[in-house]
Amino acid sequence: MRDLFLTLFIFGMLPGAFFRPHIGVYLWAWVAYMNPHRLTWSYAYNFRFNYFIAIATILGIIVFWNKTVKIPRNYTVYFLYGFLVWTAISSLNAINYPWHEWQQLVKIYMMITATFLLIDSKKAILTLVTIITLSIGYFGIKGGVFTITTGGQFQVLGPARSFFSDNNMFALAELMVVPMFLFLRTQLKNFWLRWLFVILALLAALSVIGSYSRGGLVGLIVITLYFWLRTPGKIRIALLLAMVMPLAYNLMSERWQYRMISMVEKVEIPKVVTEYFSEPALFDPENDPFPEDEESDELIVDDSSVAGRIQAWTLAYRVAIDRPFVGGGFRTFHLNVFRKYLPGAQRRAAHSIYFQVLGEHGFVGFAVWTFMHLTGFLTRNRIMKKTKNIPELLWAHELARFIGISMIGYYASGAFLGLAYFDLPLHYISILVIIQTIVLRELSKIETPPPKKEGRFPFRSIEELSKN
Repeated sequence: MRDLFLTLFIFGMLPGAFFRPHIGVYLWAWVAYMNPHRLTWSYAYNFRFNYFIAIATILGIIVFWNKTVKIPRNYTVYFLYGFLVWTAISSLNAINYPWHEWQQLVKIYMMITATFLLIDSKKAILTLVTIITLSIGYFGIKGGVFTITTGGQFQVLGPARSFFSDNNMFALAELMVVPMFLFLRTQLKNFWLRWLFVILALLAALSVIGSYSRGGLVGLIVITLYFWLRTPGKIRIALLLAMVMPLAYNLMSERWQYRMISMVEKVEIPKVVTEYFSEPALFDPENDPFPEDEESDELIVDDSSVAGRIQAWTLAYRVAIDRPFVGGGFRTFHLNVFRKYLPGAQRRAAHSIYFQVLGEHGFVGFAVWTFMHLTGFLTRNRIMKKTKNIPELLWAHELARFIGISMIGYYASGAFLGLAYFDLPLHYISILVIIQTIVLRELSKIETPPPKKEGRFPFRSIEELSKN
């Protein structure tokens, strides 16, 4: 029944996506972030609904696009698309076959481009942000309730075979919508609805804890500290946290406590890492520590220690030194690359957005990626500065502020999670660019009011006429 209902609903919305392409952007975002087909049980489970949504939306853009709406031109946009171009260059020089990953990135950029072309008003922006927040937050709300009812005995995961089915990806996705729940609260007037969104934000935060993701916990601590520094009444909040945090810790299971404590325990760095400045030894097939065929992407060793992360970061550094311009391309963290650049180490995931980009796209790609995020954050600061104390643009000020908090959580958790190509941060950056365009347009109207209409006579008023 779920399959039939979902199929009829999405295909029923396709004409709307064609005739009003901005509806296609909303539908595209909903399916991309919530993965509703993963909640079904039959033929809809593996059906690629977003292909049809994308086709209908793109055709609608071609036929009905308002030509006055264009992709903004600023440094953030240049670096945003420049990174896509550079990933294509690094893919052409990749060590392993990279095109599946690059195609996934192109699909993300297609949605971002459609957002630039079709979302150009306050109402459209708020609608898109609400859809994204509720789509991802739905699983956080369920996960938070599950964590409370089970006392953290079991790990919270995302829907199977979705982009955030893994506990680390799930934690990062939920972490990035916790501030957005609080933003949506600022747009509501009803007292009970405002408190409802506070509760939803807390449940999403609890799902991050219940995911057993140490990187997610780091990000949650960082954004909590940021809120504390930016909020009045710091002493009262500090006392409240001092009471709540030990209680929350003791309510979680011993398995969760052990996993979190292992983050800060003393780590013995493997010998293979201690000499990372030296030339890597050549691979010896007779002494292969992994003689069996382990080329599958699923066979990645679980990183249960900090030492494993250091091994992955060492690999990224060595690849970037050896191939400084283009790096190793997508799928650099593969068994054959470990054998060449870090013999004797087990295969590891990247476990850092920074080292992931560095290893896969070299120092040039890392610079472009860094400036993309840096200029995006500077755009956020400019929006807040320009909209300060302007009631008509208070929504833009608050939205930019909370997107910035979400990005801070991403940068903090990303230091330990390999999600450099996660589409939500890129989407947030594009939304900030659109907000800036809307703000500049609205400010020009406020600063230069339209001229008064003159009557039949070239006089401004009857009084002026009588004086003459």
